[in-house]
Amino acid sequence: MWASDNIAAAPLVTPALTTVTQFQDRMGERAAEILLQRLSGVISGPGTVHEMPFEFIERGSI
Repeated sequence: MWASDNIAAAPLVTPALTTVTQFQDRMGERAAEILLQRLSGVISGPGTVHEMPFEFIERGSI
């Protein structure tokens, strides 16, 4: 599953909108992994930043 700002109208407006697609399934998997690690004591302390995959769709609005 993916979440997208790449709505159907994005290429139809002028200028065509540059958008990003994010992958919700991978974000959910990673969040669950982190939660389970915290609950089991494998990791503790403050949160960290995790980069996630995405697709950049460059059009005319950049």
